[in-house]
Amino acid sequence: MVKSIYLMAKNMRKSIRFYDDVHFPKGFNRKGFTIKEAAVLDNYGLTMKGLLDGISNARQ
Repeated sequence: MVKSIYLMAKNMRKSIRFYDDVHFPKGFNRKGFTIKEAAVLDNYGLTMKGLLDGISNARQ
C-alpha cells in the first residue's frame, strides 16, 4: 500500500516546475513562503492548478 501511494504521488508531480508570474513574479520563496512550502508549490503547482481548474470548470 505504501508503495502504491508513493508511485501515485510520483506520477502526480510533473517534471516541469510551476511558476506563477502574475501573482508571484519574483518566485514563491521571496513572497513569505517557507523553503518547504515554496518547494511544494514548485513541484506540485501544476497538479494543484489542474485540480482547481477541473473543480472550477465543473461548477460552471
